Amino acid sequence: MKPFLVPRSELAYTLALSETRVTELVKSGVLPQPEGRGKFDLGGSVRAYLKHSRSNTRGNLSQERTRLTRAKADREELNLAVCSKELIEVATVEKVVFEKGRQTRDALLSLADRLAGILAPETDQAKVHTILAKEVHQALEALTS
Repeated sequence: MKPFLVPRSELAYTLALSETRVTELVKSGVLPQPEGRGKFDLGGSVRAYLKHSRSNTRGNLSQERTRLTRAKADREELNLAVCSKELIEVATVEKVVFEKGRQTRDALLSLADRLAGILAPETDQAKVHTILAKEVHQALEALTS
């Protein structure tokens, strides 16, 4: 069968490509080289372009399936970690940290009021230290429960 030869512009129009893209596809070996005076075999070029498009589509679909499968596996892994209490929500952590921070602040601020009357008459530095250490430890113990 005799090839039906068309210029680059008509081939580009038929394939819905720019003429520049047609040239790139020829250089990369996807489309056959033009025959004679820059004319392309329309049937051969369309078959080559379809083959190229189909192979790229299959690769993309395969890659997308792999990506989707990986994403599903990751999601299931996260769900399992949450169910087994290995992983907790950020909001829960923020709430607990905020509450513990407030308790720490309150415990430290109340030391002065509780100890002022007790320590005022004390002149023995060791005894003052012991009282302060005991109160600080009690405050810290209260936070760990």
